[in-house]
Amino acid sequence: MPSAVTKDDVGRSLLAFVADGKYPDSEDVVSTDFAPHFLPKGLQDISQARALEEINALSQGTASDVDGWISQARQLRADIERSRETARDIVAQHERTQPLQDKVKDASAKVQLITNELAFNEAVTDVLGEVQKFSSHIFNSHKAVEEEDIDNSITSLEAAERLLESHNLMRYTSISSILRERVSSLRTSIVDLLLSCWARQVRLSKNEFEVIINDESKQPTLSTLVTSLSRLGILDSVKSSFQHGVLENIIQPVLMPRTPGKSREISVGDHGIRVGEPLPSSIPEVLTRLVSILRYLREKLPGSVVESAAEAIIPQISVIFSESWLTPTIPLNLDSIRDFEDTLVRVNEFSKTIETFGWHGQEQLVSWVNHFPRLWLTRRRVDSLDQVRGILVQSQGSTKEVERVEKEVVTNKDDVLLETGITEDWDANWGNESEEEESTKTSAPQESKGDDFDAWGLEEELDDAEKAADEDENDDDAWGWGEEADEECTPDKPEAFSEVKSQGKDLPAEKGLAAREITLTERYTITDIPDSVTALLAQQISDSESLSKPDLYLAEKVRSLVEEHQLTRLAADIEGLERFGKLSYSKEMQTQRIIITDLLDGSQGFARCSEQPFLRECENAVDATVDRIRSVFKEWQPILSHSALLQAMGSLMSSVINKVIVDIEDLSDISEAESQTLIALCNRLSTLEDIFIPKTDVGATSMAAVYVRSWLKFQYLINILESSLADIRFLWTEGELRLEFSAEEVIELITALFAESDHRRKTISEIRRTR
Repeated sequence: MPSAVTKDDVGRSLLAFVADGKYPDSEDVVSTDFAPHFLPKGLQDISQARALEEINALSQGTASDVDGWISQARQLRADIERSRETARDIVAQHERTQPLQDKVKDASAKVQLITNELAFNEAVTDVLGEVQKFSSHIFNSHKAVEEEDIDNSITSLEAAERLLESHNLMRYTSISSILRERVSSLRTSIVDLLLSCWARQVRLSKNEFEVIINDESKQPTLSTLVTSLSRLGILDSVKSSFQHGVLENIIQPVLMPRTPGKSREISVGDHGIRVGEPLPSSIPEVLTRLVSILRYLREKLPGSVVESAAEAIIPQISVIFSESWLTPTIPLNLDSIRDFEDTLVRVNEFSKTIETFGWHGQEQLVSWVNHFPRLWLTRRRVDSLDQVRGILVQSQGSTKEVERVEKEVVTNKDDVLLETGITEDWDANWGNESEEEESTKTSAPQESKGDDFDAWGLEEELDDAEKAADEDENDDDAWGWGEEADEECTPDKPEAFSEVKSQGKDLPAEKGLAAREITLTERYTITDIPDSVTALLAQQISDSESLSKPDLYLAEKVRSLVEEHQLTRLAADIEGLERFGKLSYSKEMQTQRIIITDLLDGSQGFARCSEQPFLRECENAVDATVDRIRSVFKEWQPILSHSALLQAMGSLMSSVINKVIVDIEDLSDISEAESQTLIALCNRLSTLEDIFIPKTDVGATSMAAVYVRSWLKFQYLINILESSLADIRFLWTEGELRLEFSAEEVIELITALFAESDHRRKTISEIRRTR
């Protein structure tokens, strides 16, 4: 059937016809209709047959090559088969050697384990060797402690501590902790032995002190004990305890600050110091006892111990003695001053004795003696006021009538005092009294003084003299002194309700004016207080006259000398000399400022100060400035008073610091290296602070901020140079930086020190906002 013929059948029949000229064998193919869609398939088969024919034609010429290729392919196949066989053999052999490899790995692991064990054993051996050495040192030290051989015990302890700090033992925490416990226990034993030996040789108990000199060769001496205590680092605590014990048990029982006028007697000898019972004592007796105690300490104790003890004890002695013995015994009666002067001589001798011992701390006693006149005046003033208060409190309030009578010689010119003028001008004296009071008031002139003149203290002396004169006048007015002199110089005018009685006789006239004697009488009702106060004033006046006699004698001699040699022009010469001194001092200060400024100019404004050769120039400039100021300080020290010297040095330091601050603030860019260099240079200048630290006081505070105006600003500048932005911000907002620097100055320094960043901008904004 035609429908059973496919495209492939038609294509093969068509190819056979075209290639070989054969007709189709199948009737179905012959009888089928050749549809157009059969043609593409037939053409495709013809094309493939043609291509195959061409290939066969081409391959006929290369048949030998193809045979060779086939032969090589077969050979290659054989080789591949052999390779496969070889690979199978290799795999088989590998499978057979795996147990051997496992054995090798096991043997290698065992070898490594043995190696590690050997290394561990060697390390353990080394550690055990160190521990053995450590134990040997500990044993030797314990043995030395039992034999009280302190030096060898400490030597063994130090050797054990060095071994304990070695790297081998520090790696093992458990071992090192155990060994540290043994060292701590050994150290405690040695310390107990040392303290026991110290207590045996330095016996200090309540009211008893004795130093026993050990003559036995096997026993440690005090010097050896001190050295051993220092090696163990407990010497300071032992000395502190010793000083406290001497003060509590020996010094204070002798001084007895809570029982004025009494002191315990002491006995000093080979047995040591024994403190006895309290008994009334004088100041020389107390000083003698103190000297005996100090001399015993100096002779018996080692130098290092007694010097540190003296530094702590002598200032305490000075304070307690001056407050408990000297100040309460200041005599109020002039007759007792001469005897008290002998006491002051004994105090000076006591101070010199301490100086001969090479100790310090008696400066307060020396100062008290030097200021005794001022202290005496203060005591007299306080006592006088107390007496007046006592008079007011003890007054019974009883009254009596007194009469005051005064005689004066007047002329016709003074008609206000005559009978015709009494009724009209009875109250004229009230205004005159107020006028007199106003005329007696004087005000001290206010003069502007520069720092240079203040430093010499010349103006201070003049002001003090004027103030002293004013105070004397005011004191006289307050106490009523000087009224007699006023009455002698100027006649009093009649007061209210005064009675004028004419004597009825004319006195000789002066310059053509008639003179008469009048009597002024006043009556008062007073209490018993004025009599008591008058008696007190009389005593004060009597004492003042007694004290003024030598001064009056000297003043009279000087006055006669001036009159004899006509030296009245000396006052003008003295004033000229004073002005010359002030001018010379001012010029000298200006010269020193110029010299110091020129030396500091060698730094060239501290530009590029971290680079050579600029760094060397800056260091030389700062060192030269520091040396110059110290040289001036040493040169002027014996010339100026201490306060004037500090004022002068403060003025020079202010000039230096102000220039340094200005130069640093003018730097537009400061690198980290330059900042560190500037800090070092500023710290060199800060070493001059020791000029303003009192030498005599222990732990004294520097007075640089008082005498050097820009000192705090300079210190804050150093802080800014070495601080971060956060620190500067804290100093500005929470600290006191704004008291020394303006906001613009701080912002300029921040801009120079730190690179542009958000943090810098925020800090600058915060400073501007809170200024």
